Amino acid sequence: MSLRVLALETSTDWPSLALLTPERLLGERLWEARQTLAEQLVPKMQELLKEANLSPQDLSLIAVSRGPGSFTGIRIGVVTAKGLAQALGIPLLGVSALDALAWGTPCQGFRTCVALLPAPKRGVYVGVYQVKGKALHHQGPFRFLLPHQIVETLTLCPLPGLLTGTASAVERWLEALGQGWQWAGPAFGWPRASVVGALAWQRWQRGEREDLHSFAPLYLKPTEAEEKLGTIVYPPRP
Repeated sequence: MSLRVLALETSTDWPSLALLTPERLLGERLWEARQTLAEQLVPKMQELLKEANLSPQDLSLIAVSRGPGSFTGIRIGVVTAKGLAQALGIPLLGVSALDALAWGTPCQGFRTCVALLPAPKRGVYVGVYQVKGKALHHQGPFRFLLPHQIVETLTLCPLPGLLTGTASAVERWLEALGQGWQWAGPAFGWPRASVVGALAWQRWQRGEREDLHSFAPLYLKPTEAEEKLGTIVYPPRP
């Protein structure tokens, strides 16, 4: 039987669910859920499985976006994914929302791809990637940046550069960054569950596994001291 992956992405106001195998996407749901995610997530999951003529017992792997992003959304997604994996006795693999956003964007032709998600205090969560052909390579850790740091940080990136994320997270920085930068556009504004599932499948192929009990969301929430400094990075400094 082919591996069947159920993927959850709940880090933004536009959550999504996807059902896929290594060969094809069986179905995907994307909807707006500002205050109703907890009530909608499981029913939409049931609808997705029903349309594919599958039951939860047919699943082989649960994939979940672990953040950063909406604190409430990430918590709901991770708790739901862990509960499913535990109840079904199947593995769980986590994927960063920034990785899902970047890998879901066509970055060929650029030297740098920067994934941006809205964060508290008008800041952004940032993932910077070097583009090599169709592959993306992390350039440093994920970061939480406040407004005064964003342009300063991104001007160090090789050009041409591509910004991907929602209009609210991206548009205000384009003019300040100047020539050499483009926005991927609204079609690539949110991380997608289908990309979360595909990246989780790649991790599975490499033999990577999560410890279900210690698996936790990636909040990138700044401490009080870090807020004063205006930056936080992940993985944490030793």
